[in-house]
Amino acid sequence: MNEIIRNENLSKVIPAQEVARKYLGEPEKVIGRNLYYNSPFRENSNSGATFVVTDTGMFDNGGDFKGGIIPFASRLFNISMKEAYNKIMNDFDCKEKILSYTQDIEPVYEEKLKNVIMLEKASKPQAIMNMFDTTPFNAKPDEKEIAQIKLRIPKLELEAYPLETIKNNILKGHTSIPAGIASQAEENWKVQQIFMIDIDNVLRENGKSEKISSSDNRHINANKVIDFCQSKGLLPTFAYYTFSHTEECHKLRLVFVLEKPIENIGIAKGVYAYLKKELAPLNIDVAPTNLESLFFGAKSGSRLAFESDDFYNAVEKQITVSKEQYQVKQDYGEFNSYIKKLQENGYTVSNEKLCKVIQHKVDGEIIYSYNPLCNILPIVLEQTTYNNGQDEYTDYTVKGLLLEKNELLSSINVTVDDLEKVNYFQNPEWKLQAIIEPKRYIENEISYITKLINKDTMRIKNAYSHTGFVRKANGELIYLYHNGVIGKDNDTKVDLSRDRLEQYCFTDKEFDKIESLKISYSILDVADIKITIPLLAHTYLAPFVSLLKERDISPNYLLWVEGKTGSFKSSLASVLLSHFGNFRYDGFPNSFTDTPNSLEKKAYVLKDTLNVIDDFNPETVGNLKTGVVEKIIPMYADGTGRGRMNKDGKTFVNVNRKMYNFDKTLMYN
Repeated sequence: MNEIIRNENLSKVIPAQEVARKYLGEPEKVIGRNLYYNSPFRENSNSGATFVVTDTGMFDNGGDFKGGIIPFASRLFNISMKEAYNKIMNDFDCKEKILSYTQDIEPVYEEKLKNVIMLEKASKPQAIMNMFDTTPFNAKPDEKEIAQIKLRIPKLELEAYPLETIKNNILKGHTSIPAGIASQAEENWKVQQIFMIDIDNVLRENGKSEKISSSDNRHINANKVIDFCQSKGLLPTFAYYTFSHTEECHKLRLVFVLEKPIENIGIAKGVYAYLKKELAPLNIDVAPTNLESLFFGAKSGSRLAFESDDFYNAVEKQITVSKEQYQVKQDYGEFNSYIKKLQENGYTVSNEKLCKVIQHKVDGEIIYSYNPLCNILPIVLEQTTYNNGQDEYTDYTVKGLLLEKNELLSSINVTVDDLEKVNYFQNPEWKLQAIIEPKRYIENEISYITKLINKDTMRIKNAYSHTGFVRKANGELIYLYHNGVIGKDNDTKVDLSRDRLEQYCFTDKEFDKIESLKISYSILDVADIKITIPLLAHTYLAPFVSLLKERDISPNYLLWVEGKTGSFKSSLASVLLSHFGNFRYDGFPNSFTDTPNSLEKKAYVLKDTLNVIDDFNPETVGNLKTGVVEKIIPMYADGTGRGRMNKDGKTFVNVNRKMYNFDKTLMYN
């Protein structure tokens, strides 16, 4: 999906000047690319052409409208924003142009309040604070002379002058230093009452400069400045021609005098930001608008370009800023709410990637860019805290929304550490489809986002991860098995899937108790009762081991049954094991090929039930199986409470469950 139109103003496709000419007709006047109309929003307006259309928007000077082409059309025709959008699209027949970039776009409107510094008319001051260099010039100073001026500044003083003295000093070639500093405004600036703006008739676009001669209709002269500034209600106190001025290319300096000196540097910066924005159509030179700027005087004997009786105060006002953006629709269905939460917290989905939104401030305006992080949206479905009877541990069930295809990757289980470090992106289940951008600290961003968007939606579950009896807070006993309990409890969850012991699960089907016991007792008839009675008794004893231990009774024995191959040892073991689930002779939970750590862990998880370790063959056993037997049997046979490993598979915790054996099958509870 092409993203060219995303987050761009529609005016880049349809210039505001074209919209104005179509809906308002020809302008009253044109200055450069700016069009001037009588306001369409103020009846009987006699203030002249005060409605200005520029490359950046439309402004009703003296009125209350300021915005782009969509709000303009909405207000002009008294229709909704969406209707205005559709009207412009239809009237300018530009749907095909936009749809050539993307098949589905939508307008996004934003209005927000913004505090800005503005200039308002005020009274003439009795005196004006300024600093003048003592050396007059009759031509623009060279680099050496400029350096000498800056060396003199610390010895000079900001003084109060009458307006006429300020004008005369400038016309005599004296350099003006309005803030009285040579550099480092943040540290040295104290006060300022004069602000100057240069017009040099140089058009700067795309890093290139074009000098505009007086024969060009884009050329700005004093009369055009006066007309423009009057339309804005922002006429300079006076203006003069700089040293570089020629009849071929006019160079003017506009001087704005405030009624009172400003003593707040933030307000002073705001004044220059306001002047630069309001006077931008005059192709001003923005370079000399720093607070530490110094301004050279005029040629001796020259005259002012013009003067007025206008003076100003700097005021802070709150204005409504209206912006329209047009972006590709991205419908992620049930996950749109996740993306909305992203957007509320400085993130978004852009160009089919999860991105961090970066704000840049340029001349007081906020510009946004998008820093890609990865190509999936992590969705945490569930947090499960497991209790294995000794300690607790937590993991998460996670899916990844693959943004480029709008489809979900398979569900995976993720540890707390993996979720924090975003290690799960390389899970084999996702087949390398989850990609993180190769940048530093991105994992921290993704981890933060994952918590941010899922904390209120993921399911919270507590589960036991072992079988057997446990006592509830009220003292009642319940018996745990995978996905269920025996006893008065509908809320307790049991999940043995982490250890792949889901077979330890009772059916919900009801059976006749007498018939069930008969079937169970029939096991006694499958072999000599010297074998079957201990085995069946052992099976019935298994669920009560922990209850017996509460009374200091521990069955300290092992049961080991030997027999030749084909004597149905495994089959008999599976029948006995099926008292606790659904087992086959070839599907035991443990084998002597497993590691001692793995065997120990499952032995602890399988509390108050049978566990079978198959298959120990003395003829083919090998050293590895022998080593396993040597470690496992003493651990459980001596009844000394040898440790067993915990959830991390590295350390051991206490357990007293004993092991019982069939011949090649070792069975314990």
